Amino acid sequence: MSTDKKKTDRMADMEKVNPQLWERVLQPDQLIRIRFPKEDGGFALDSKVLALDRNTVYSAGLEDLTVNPGALAQISFFTEKAIYSFVTRLIERRPVDEPLIGPLLAFEKPVAWKRIQRRSDFRLEWHFPVNVRFLSHPDDLFKARNVNISASGMLLAMERYPSIGDKLSLDFNLPGEDDPFHAEAEVIRQAVRQEGDRELFQFAIRLTLLNDRDRDRLAQILWKKTRERIMK
Repeated sequence: MSTDKKKTDRMADMEKVNPQLWERVLQPDQLIRIRFPKEDGGFALDSKVLALDRNTVYSAGLEDLTVNPGALAQISFFTEKAIYSFVTRLIERRPVDEPLIGPLLAFEKPVAWKRIQRRSDFRLEWHFPVNVRFLSHPDDLFKARNVNISASGMLLAMERYPSIGDKLSLDFNLPGEDDPFHAEAEVIRQAVRQEGDRELFQFAIRLTLLNDRDRDRLAQILWKKTRERIMK
């Protein structure tokens, strides 16, 4: 994928920062992760918001921080309802009198950010095996691979081509989790993908039968995993 295509894809995920939402979700003492690109040291810093105004976010740095004003940074943080991530620029770095805080870092307020709503809107790329049975032929077991997953659906890859509207029975374990999931689903979209010398069928499914406990557990696991990936 070209650099321009990657940049376009990232831009498509961004939304304009709403001033009211900005002031509501980003408050003093909010924990944040600051990541600087490789050309500026390529390191991540866990910090917190010390203060903010309409155009600037102030946070604490480290005494040995070598990044200078003008450097780009990615700031990520999460609330109870969503994960936020945006690219900004360091506009000021100055010492403060309190040694435990370190230098004060001032960042520009971003024009746009990426917001991932908890539970409902995010979809996580995560590969793991899934056992699939067609409810019309429940004795036949097929092996599929999950491509991405949300609390309401999945994208699977398999060597058998399903039809839109097919009803499926699914059994799978999320990596690192002990308790398995069992669900029923309906095929809502399909496509053919070439992998080497073989055709692999990808199809999107909507989870139609998943008990409330497991749906809530799935949402919590995906939320935690998404947050871990963004905050790395």
